[in-house]
Amino acid sequence: MSRTKQVPKLVEALVKGCNDATPKVKSTFADSLTDIGKHDPALVLTQARDYIEEGKDKVSRDHVIALLTIMHRILQIKLDEVDQELCGTLITLSLSEMTKDKQNVVPEWQGKASSILVDLGIKYPDKVVAAMMELFGPGVVPHYFVIKTLGDLSVANPIGVVPLLPDVFARMLPVLASIKMDNIRWVFASAVGFFCEAIMSYKAASLPTGIDVAVFAPQAFTAYELMLSNWLASKEKKVRLVTIQAIGSMCQVMSTTSLDAQLPK
Repeated sequence: MSRTKQVPKLVEALVKGCNDATPKVKSTFADSLTDIGKHDPALVLTQARDYIEEGKDKVSRDHVIALLTIMHRILQIKLDEVDQELCGTLITLSLSEMTKDKQNVVPEWQGKASSILVDLGIKYPDKVVAAMMELFGPGVVPHYFVIKTLGDLSVANPIGVVPLLPDVFARMLPVLASIKMDNIRWVFASAVGFFCEAIMSYKAASLPTGIDVAVFAPQAFTAYELMLSNWLASKEKKVRLVTIQAIGSMCQVMSTTSLDAQLPK
C-alpha cells in the first residue's frame, strides 16, 4: 500500500480508537492525531468531523469530546491552512454539538465545541457570528454557550467582531429583563463585559475606517441600568461579582453625559 493511502487509513484508525479506556493509550492516540494534523490539518479535521456526523448518536459523548479536543488543538496551530469550505462545515458541526442538549450546561462537552467556534472566528468572524445569531432569535434567550461563545470571540478577535456587535446588542438588550436563572444572568453579564472590553480594544486600534464606537454608548447604558438596579442585588455571589466587573467595562463605553447623570447630586 502506498504512503498516500496509508496515512488516511492510519488517521481513520486513530480517530476510531482515540477514546481508548486506558488513559496513556488515549493520550498517545491524541498526540499522534495532533502531529499528523500539523502536516495535514484538513485530513484529520475532515475525518474527525465525518466520524462524529456519521456516527450521530452512536458515538459516545466522551469520544466526541476527545475528537473535539484534538480538532481544537489543530486549529490553534494550523487555522491559516484550513480553507473556507472546511471551516463552514466545522462551524455547523460545532454549533450542533454545542447546542444539542437544550436543557443542560455541560462545559467539558459544549465548551470544547465553543472553543472550536472561537478558533474559526479568528479567521471567519462574520460566518461564526452569523451562524450563532440564527440561534438567537428576537425575544429568545439562547443557549448558554451561544452567549458565552460570542463573548469569548469578541475578546479573541475584537477587530473582526466589534463591527458585528450592533446586531448582537439589538437581540440581547430586549431579553435582559426576562432572565431569571443565575447561570444565564452570569453568562450575559460576562458577555456584555467582554463586548465592552472588545469595543475599547477596537477603539485603541485607531483604524482609519470602521465603525464609530460611540454608537455603543446608549446600548452599554441600557445594559448598565438594568444590571445595576436588578442583577447587582442577586443572592448569588458569582452573579454579583461578574455584574460589578461588567459595569466597570460598560462605564468605559458609556457617554460622559450618561456617567455624569449617575453621580450623586
